[in-house]
Amino acid sequence: METSEYKFPLVSVIMPVYNKEEYLEKCLDSAINQTYKNIEIICVNDCSTDKSLEILEKYAQKDSRIKIINNETRQRAGISRNIGIENSTGEYVFFLDSDDYIEKNCIESLIEYTQKYKNVDVVTLQYNFICLNEKYKIELKYIPDKYTDRLINLHNECDCIEYIPYSIGGLLIRKALLIDNSIIFKSYKALEDGEFTNNLLIHAKTLVFSPYKLYNYLYGVPNSVVTKRHNNIQVFLDINEMLKKHKDTLSAGVYDALRIKLYLTMVESVNEAYSVSKISYKELKYIYENVLDHSLFSYPSMDYCRVKYERFLKYNPFFYKLISVIIYYTKLYLPTYFSILVKIKKKLQKLKK
Repeated sequence: METSEYKFPLVSVIMPVYNKEEYLEKCLDSAINQTYKNIEIICVNDCSTDKSLEILEKYAQKDSRIKIINNETRQRAGISRNIGIENSTGEYVFFLDSDDYIEKNCIESLIEYTQKYKNVDVVTLQYNFICLNEKYKIELKYIPDKYTDRLINLHNECDCIEYIPYSIGGLLIRKALLIDNSIIFKSYKALEDGEFTNNLLIHAKTLVFSPYKLYNYLYGVPNSVVTKRHNNIQVFLDINEMLKKHKDTLSAGVYDALRIKLYLTMVESVNEAYSVSKISYKELKYIYENVLDHSLFSYPSMDYCRVKYERFLKYNPFFYKLISVIIYYTKLYLPTYFSILVKIKKKLQKLKK
C-alpha cells in the first residue's frame, strides 16, 4: 500500500494518558512507526503526575503528527477520549490505550478493509493478551474463522456480537457514525468502554472482524481499572436501561444478543463484587430477580447465568456469602486448584447424565 501520497483517509489515533510513564514510550513508538503514515496521534494528558507529559512533549518535538491536549482537571479515560474525538480531523478514529502497543501494520491492515468495503462502520481486530500479573488472568473468546475477513451485517448475523469485546482498544470506527448518533463516553470510573460499545452496536449496521492479532493488550498493570477487579455495577444497570429504550428500533436477534452479552458480564462482576463486600445481598438479589430476563435462560449461552441464579436460590444469605468468598479467593489465589475442581465437577455431571 502506497501511503506516502496520502491517497487513503486520515486516521485519528486517540490515546488517553494518565501516569503511564513505564509503558508510554513503547506505545508511542508503535504508533509513529506505523506502515500507514496518514495518521494523527491525539494524546489527551489527564493531569498525569509522573513523567508522562514530559515523554509526550519529547515525542511531539520529533513527530508533528502528535497533538497533545492537557486536561485542566482529572476527567478519566472516557471523557478524555471524547475530548480526543472532538479535536480529531480524521475520517476514522482508532482507540489506543497508553499502556498497550500495536504492530507496525495494524492501521494499514484495518484501513484496507475500509477501502474494500466502502462505508463499513466498524473494523475490529484480535488481541495478543499480555498478562503482567497471573492473579488477574482473563480469557476472552477468539473470533471464529467463519466471521472473519468479510463484511457482516449485524442485524443478519447477530450471533457474532458475543465475540465483540467490551474493550474498545483496537477498534477502527467511522467517525461520522459517532457524530451522527451522538455516541460518546460517559463519565464512569470504570466500564465506560462497555457502555460505549453497546451504544456503538445499537447504531452500527456493518462490521468487519480482522483475523489478525495486531493489538497487544496489557493487563494486570498496577493501578489500572482491570486490576482492581471491582467494576461499577451501576454501569450495567444503565446499559440495560439503554437497551430497553432501543428495543423497538432493534431486531429481536440483536436485542437479545446484546442483553445476553451484558448479563454474562454483569453476573460475573456482581458475584465478584459480592464476594468482597462491594455490593450487598439485597443488591445482588435485585439484579438476579429484577434485572435479568429469565426468559433468556433458554439460550445455551445463558447457562452460566442460569447456574449462578439457581445456586443463589439454594442458600440463605450466610451460606451463599460463605460459598462466594471461598470460590472467589480460590479462583484468585489458587487458579490451578480451582480449574481442577471445575473439571472434576463437569465429569461428575456427565456421569450423572
